[in-house]
Amino acid sequence: MVKSFKKKIQRLLNPSKKVQIRTIFKTTSLAMFATTKDPVPTLSKSNVVYQVSCPGCGKKYIGKTERTLHERSKEHAWNDVESPLRNHLPNCTHFNHLHGLLSMNDQLFDDDIGSESIDSSSLREFSIESVRQSIQVLDMDSNWNRLLFKESLAIERNNPDLNRGLKASRQLQLFR
Repeated sequence: MVKSFKKKIQRLLNPSKKVQIRTIFKTTSLAMFATTKDPVPTLSKSNVVYQVSCPGCGKKYIGKTERTLHERSKEHAWNDVESPLRNHLPNCTHFNHLHGLLSMNDQLFDDDIGSESIDSSSLREFSIESVRQSIQVLDMDSNWNRLLFKESLAIERNNPDLNRGLKASRQLQLFR
């Protein structure tokens, strides 16, 4: 098809000028239009700067981690006693009200289990799952120092409520 088109053009052109017609094929990578890889689930990502919103009142916390967000979110919700998010959740009236409504619904169907075991285990699971569902990746980097600066920049830009007074976050001191 290309050859026949080329011959037709050469016939139309003046033969004394000796114009050469070259055919150049340009291929386009399929990767520009679609990827063949499945996206990595948010909770499986590591080396990230992330933002977590309180499921009750919406206050935000920004942090960084080298580990997966699945592990770090569990710590924020339950294990890490120094986590500002973990310390905020028991004091958040909106979060506790939401948990109370959902646990009341669970108690309607589970009559054999004692209310104390429901409260502690359901609160733990509810806290962990709530934090996991409200986590968002802001940036990624495999270099720890760049990750520190990206976290500081995100904190500076977004001014999250739950990051106030933390010593772990570095303040940006460029050109001040």
